[in-house]
Amino acid sequence: MVATICKICGSDKEWERCWIGCEEGYYDGYDDDPLWYEPGDMIPCSACNGKGGFWICPNVADEQHRAFFEDERNRLRASTESPALPGIASQVEIPLASGPESGA
Repeated sequence: MVATICKICGSDKEWERCWIGCEEGYYDGYDDDPLWYEPGDMIPCSACNGKGGFWICPNVADEQHRAFFEDERNRLRASTESPALPGIASQVEIPLASGPESGA
């Protein structure tokens, strides 16, 4: 495995095995759902996407990293929020029911 560099602080990242406990990125689907899989049907791990682990910066808990991830989270939230449509509720008229069904 080739080490990677943290884009936040420049430190060498360390390889951490997947915390799900998959075997090098895969698990036996039969153990998870014996109705759909045969013994030995290896399925990619959904946590590590079949990689078996993650490159993690040893400084991930410091303030510089925390600020970066908060900024990134806020940026993603802002990009996924739908723009408000001002005044749309006040422009919609809901007709009142009338006739024999409404009891009027």
